[in-house]
Amino acid sequence: MKLMIALALAASQPAISQAADPVVAKPPRPAMGASFMTDDDYPADARKAGLEGTTKFSLRISNKGKVLGCRIVQSSGVPSLDAATCEIMSKMRFTAAQDANGNRIEAEYARSLDWRLPGR
Repeated sequence: MKLMIALALAASQPAISQAADPVVAKPPRPAMGASFMTDDDYPADARKAGLEGTTKFSLRISNKGKVLGCRIVQSSGVPSLDAATCEIMSKMRFTAAQDANGNRIEAEYARSLDWRLPGR
């Protein structure tokens, strides 16, 4: 059973580049689709309490596509959903960002995760 969690991957949300970062010509992108989650990923306390929410997060992606860190930019209001967001997203692999010369670089990847209870 697929968990009703939507990973917002809209092109209108570009990667966040920090001042010290080189110019990102190609932002990082997930190496796998958004169907990597299951119902078991929904935190038990949030499921039992009927809690849902949207967590906005930012990941630091290495030049090898590995998640170096996760930061919650805007909480869902449910601590276990926020913690699960970083736990799940930190396991993902990415295609590294590239600079204007095609070199793989470290960069930020910012999106949101919509947590919706299974069966809704």
